[in-house]
Amino acid sequence: MQPSEVLLGKTYWSLRAEQWGKQTGTMVNQGAQTYMPSTEDQVIAAGYHNGQGIVRGDEDLTANNLLKGIELFGVTGNYECPSVAGGARELRWHQKCWLGKPSQLAKG
Repeated sequence: MQPSEVLLGKTYWSLRAEQWGKQTGTMVNQGAQTYMPSTEDQVIAAGYHNGQGIVRGDEDLTANNLLKGIELFGVTGNYECPSVAGGARELRWHQKCWLGKPSQLAKG
């Protein structure tokens, strides 16, 4: 057993020739970690985790909030943009739809 395998401050008796005798642990107790999804990779801190950690979800991550055919974190969108050509239908408040080119974003 190595000090890095025992919680920080806890003592144990090592039988290893190179570490014979009383040793003190150095592993950090991370407790319960909470992670928020983001566009960046997040490093999970080394050390002991108590099993109560979570990765936060987003209640707005639904098929109705993603364009049809777009997949994000295992959710496939089913939302279809309303037609805005000739004013056939209007966009609702805060709706956004691509109308072709990335420079043509319609906002409701």
